[in-house]
Parts: sequence; C-alpha cells; structure tokens
Amino acid sequence: MITELMNTARRMGSKINWDELAPRCRWERCRRRTRWQGVLRKSVGVRFADQWYCGAECLREELERRFEALLGERRGAGNRKHRTPVGLLLLSRGILDEPQLYAALQAHRETGARVGECLRRLGIANEGQITAALAVQWGCPVYPAGEHQGCERLVPRLLQLKHRMTPVHLADSGNCMFVGFAQDVNYTVLLAIEQMLDCHAEPCMIDESELERRLGSDAGNRDDEVAFTTALTAKEMAMSVAGYAERLGADRVRVHGCLDHIWVRVERAAGKFDLFFQRP
Repeated sequence: MITELMNTARRMGSKINWDELAPRCRWERCRRRTRWQGVLRKSVGVRFADQWYCGAECLREELERRFEALLGERRGAGNRKHRTPVGLLLLSRGILDEPQLYAALQAHRETGARVGECLRRLGIANEGQITAALAVQWGCPVYPAGEHQGCERLVPRLLQLKHRMTPVHLADSGNCMFVGFAQDVNYTVLLAIEQMLDCHAEPCMIDESELERRLGSDAGNRDDEVAFTTALTAKEMAMSVAGYAERLGADRVRVHGCLDHIWVRVERAAGKFDLFFQRP
C-alpha cells in the first residue's frame, strides 16, 4: 500500500502542491524541517507572513524580528494634506454668510472646538449639513443614517474608539468594507484594516451622533481582544503572541503597525483574537 502511494506521488509530482500538502517549516534551525514532519504537524502549524511554521517555538523568532522592525519604524498621522476648510465649503453653498463664519471662527479660537461643532452649537448649520461638507472635504460619500448591517465586530473596538470610526457596511462579496468617520478620515487605519482583514477599506462620512450611537451599541466587553498597556520589548511581544497562538490553536498570525499600536490578529477556525502592543 505504501509503495503504491509513493509511486502515485512520483507520477503526480509535478501536479502536487507540496508546500500545501506537506509544508516545510520556515525556521532554518528547526529540527523537524522535513516534508514528513510537515504532514505530521500540519494541524498544529501556523502561517505568518505567507510562510509556514511547525509550531509556536519556531514562530517566535520570526515574530521577534518583525516586532523589532516595527518598534524602530518612523510613523506619522497619514492625514496631513491641504483640504478646503469646512467653513468655506458651507459658505460657498450659501448655508452661512461671512459674519456667521467669523462668529464660528471666534468660538473655535476661544473653545478649541472644531469649526463644524461651533457652527452647530451656534445654530448656524445642522449636523447633516456639516457631515455633507466633511464628505466633500475628504472626497467620500455620506452613508445614510439608520442603515445598520451589524459588522462592527469585524474591527477591534480599541481602534474604533481611538480613531473615531466604525465599520458600517460589508459588501456581499466580502472584499469591500465601508468604514464610517465623523471627522477626519485616517488612511493609515484604513490600510491596517485592509492588510489584516484581506479586504478593500473604503471611507465614508456619518453624522457624529450616528457614530456615537454605533459605538455605544457595541459597548459590551469584548472577549476577543486585549491591549497591553505597558511597553514590552520585541522578545516579550513575540513570546506573548506565540503563547496565545499555541493556546488558541491558531492557523494564522497577522501583524501590522497602526500608528502608536502594533496590531496582532490570531486567526483560528473558531474565530479571531486581537492583541495590541504599545509603540514608544
């Protein structure tokens, strides 16, 4: 029987995807770095950065290298670009006049609140008008209020709260996610979502009250994410992630830098688990 299987494998050798059928551990110092070990350990192996590792021990060193690179990486906000001010957009639309704009700018200087918020407080423009102006400012559509698909849990709550955004719609194909912002569109966060979820992230604008409602409706404790509040070394991060991957029986680990955090997603058949580490 074994001889027949080997002969069949030889005849089909050019057609078999050996990296899929019997992967070889990517860690060069692995003592189990053979095809047969790949078959035996396929169920406990983990994929990271398009490479396969036969276990958490082998994965840890590669994770440490990745974390060292992310800790030393220069980063910026990713949003600094000249855009027409909201007040001027509303002025050009005839929603306010120059004295009203000056009044809003004076309130902005005195309170530090955004110009749009000052316009709303003064009763000069309503929330819908301000949202529409922001959409023009950022060149994205307005997502209709009241539409609710229930895809908020696809993105960690920590990111939603910190960057004032929330997923509002996932296309039927599953490869395009609309992410709602109420103020500034953060393209660095959108890129992180694309990399970690294997989808295209498209920005849109929603009312501030709608964002608050959506974030409030998902205010329960998340049992699928954890944030480390103290700074850790690359080695400590790698050990933590490898430990989670082993305990949860992970199939894949993804890592991406997202402004002042390092976002790690541990994927398994039963779902996902997100970890966040502080970057200095």
